[in-house]
This record gives sequence, C-alpha cells and structure tokens, in this order.
Amino acid sequence: MKSKFVFAIAIFMSLTSSASVILRTQGAIHGGQARQRGFSLKDVRLELSPKSHFERISFEIGDQALKQNMGSPGYFHVENNPKSKIITISFTQTLGSAIDAKNLKQKLEKSYFIKNAEMLVDTRAHLTKLILHLMQPVSLRVTPIDGRANKSSLVKLDLFEDSILSGNRKK
Repeated sequence: MKSKFVFAIAIFMSLTSSASVILRTQGAIHGGQARQRGFSLKDVRLELSPKSHFERISFEIGDQALKQNMGSPGYFHVENNPKSKIITISFTQTLGSAIDAKNLKQKLEKSYFIKNAEMLVDTRAHLTKLILHLMQPVSLRVTPIDGRANKSSLVKLDLFEDSILSGNRKK
C-alpha cells in the first residue's frame, strides 16, 4: 500500500532544484524550468557502484549554444514503466545536443540495468526524448541540480533495485 501512495505523490510532483523523488513503481516526475532562450544536452555520464548495484546517469544541460547553463535545468519529464521495462526522459526546448544516439548507447553500454538506449530528436518541436530499455524493472530517483559557478545544471537519474530500499537485497 505504501508504494501506491508514493506513486500518487510522484505522478503529480513537480521537482524544484535539488529536491529529489523516488519512484518505486510506475509513475512520472517533471521538473526544471522553461525559458525563452532554450537549452541543449551537453553530456551524459554513467557512474557505477558495483558493490551496491546502483548507478547514476547525469544529464548535463547547457544553454542554447552548448555552453554552461546557470540556474535550473530546462523542463524535463521522466517516466518509469516497470511492466514494459522502459524509462523515458523528455527534455523540451532543446535546441541542440552534443550527444547523438550512437554516443548515448556507448556511454550507457556498461550499465547494470540498461539493455538498449534510443534517442529521438524532434527539431521542429525542440524536443529530445531518450528511451532506456531495461533488463529488469528498477526504482529510480530523479534530482535536478542548478548550475552555479563553473558547473552547468544537471538532471541526475539514480537507478537501483527496489530491494535496496527494503533492505532485502540479493547477494
């Protein structure tokens, strides 16, 4: 019953910078901020934690010219669908990207959870959609980070087995 409550909160939750929400079941989270100038996808980084079977994907958000983005990341929408084993990440107002579909696959190929990754770009609608096909259903945490000083804004996506939250992890 608890996971249904978390699901209900996450479905309607809009994240502010540095706030994070965990999705243990199917649901969606959105956050970031719309701006007239637009945004870009500068980089995607994968960090692995072999012992805990946890991984973090960081999406670095740039300005319209692929330079550092100060303040909130652009508007994003993350959806977790455990039944189909798919996570969809949509970035609106994306006017450019330093990453293409081939780069995305290479950057995520060592993932514990991701079997395949797709990148769809709609230049007319200024939308970049990333589709992560998973090997197994996962829980996820989404955290937007404001850009400051010499660091661009980020959207961090943490993937982990649901058993990590309950303490019943398989060994």
